[in-house]
Amino acid sequence: MTGWDPDRSPVGTRFAWVLAANAMVLLGHFATFLRYRDYPMWRAESLIVAGLLVASAAAVAWFYARGPRMLRLAWVLLLGIAIVDFAQPENGWWLLLALVAVAVHEKFGLALFKFATVMFASVLLFALAGWSATTRPMESAGAMKAGDRSQRAIVHFILDEQAGPDGLALLEPSAPGIAQKLAPWRAMGFAIAPHPRSDYSRTKESIPQLMRLGAARDLTETMAAPGRSVRVVQSTFFDLCAEARAVDRCDTYGFDRLDLVAGMEAPLGHRAAFLGGSFLKLAHSGRWVTGLVRDGPAWPGALAPYRDLVTRPRANTVNAKRAAGWLEEELARLQPGEAWVVHLLLPHFPYALREDCTTRPIAQWLSEDSAVPIEMRARAYSAQLECTNRVMARLVAAIEASPAGRDTVILAYGDHGARIRGDHKSLAEQEVSMRAPLVAVRGVALPEGENLAELVAAATAEASAPR
Repeated sequence: MTGWDPDRSPVGTRFAWVLAANAMVLLGHFATFLRYRDYPMWRAESLIVAGLLVASAAAVAWFYARGPRMLRLAWVLLLGIAIVDFAQPENGWWLLLALVAVAVHEKFGLALFKFATVMFASVLLFALAGWSATTRPMESAGAMKAGDRSQRAIVHFILDEQAGPDGLALLEPSAPGIAQKLAPWRAMGFAIAPHPRSDYSRTKESIPQLMRLGAARDLTETMAAPGRSVRVVQSTFFDLCAEARAVDRCDTYGFDRLDLVAGMEAPLGHRAAFLGGSFLKLAHSGRWVTGLVRDGPAWPGALAPYRDLVTRPRANTVNAKRAAGWLEEELARLQPGEAWVVHLLLPHFPYALREDCTTRPIAQWLSEDSAVPIEMRARAYSAQLECTNRVMARLVAAIEASPAGRDTVILAYGDHGARIRGDHKSLAEQEVSMRAPLVAVRGVALPEGENLAELVAAATAEASAPR
């Protein structure tokens, strides 16, 4: 076979097949994205993003059909990147596979576009056929066994980015009154470690590290040893159950489910930007481009919130708040002899929640490093702390009303403190702020020391000792 000469095909034929191939690749990926993020496919913002994808595919097809040979090969390269880019391959394999697409094009011509069209049309149909408007807040695996009812129940609450006394004191100048956010904890009967330190503020997998605690037994094994049944509630951010060796039941909520965004009172353009940004962030090249946007020159103040829609398109705190409503009902049935580890992405960014736990408009969501003054970020974080306190008060009340009752041992702690950055702070102050998590204990004596892992291990061991 001598290869295909693209100049021998009619312009209309070239345009039609390239348009079909590019559109099917992008729409197939987008429909799959919507399906697994539980986002409605027939919302106006979904159709806007889909229309923009088709428009971009049409632009590619027009240039391909009318352009010179080298331009055509460049568009084939882009098609290959689009096909494999959302699979997130590492180490440059996505570019190598794209170059393979160019080689296939040189050999088989339009057959490449026909193959891509059929393959991703099947992906699109599969996503549409499997989509349902009915979503479930949690996914569960395993079943709780009957624990030793002579043992007290234990509940660990790991609150992501929950700052303690030292961290909140350092943020006080930027957010007046933030240090008072610990008062409700003391009112609920918690003893608070005065100067805790975390080793995990710069560790990507900080919660799994904290679950292991650097001991021969991990956290779940320590709690299970006296005959307790162990349950983990986690987000899809990472799989704690895979790290733990003594879990009977695992409940999981989505950290990046976007279905709640559809019901928010936000302008259509904001929702479309959020949805499109979330989709682009799946791609290797999309993360690279948005990384340039995030780390590049500061945006004008009026546009700064919109940058976050592209660079931080996650609804994890909103989903955590929803999971807390389900968790409240579950904890109301807590039994003696049960041990729970609950990871809530609160008060983690994006700072999307007001003090009363209602959701801000999407354009007002901030992250720890949003291009706005630190005072705005600190106040938004402070508001989210207040919401977290409200959530915890309801969860503690549910535990008190459960069969396990007030005899339950409750530990609440952050993996690290707030990571809000400010150029006017010294490095030492930033380090203290980031490494100063909350450590609050109720039902056992507060251990001595400052290290987070050691405090948690000591309190868990005391609570797990035979009565």
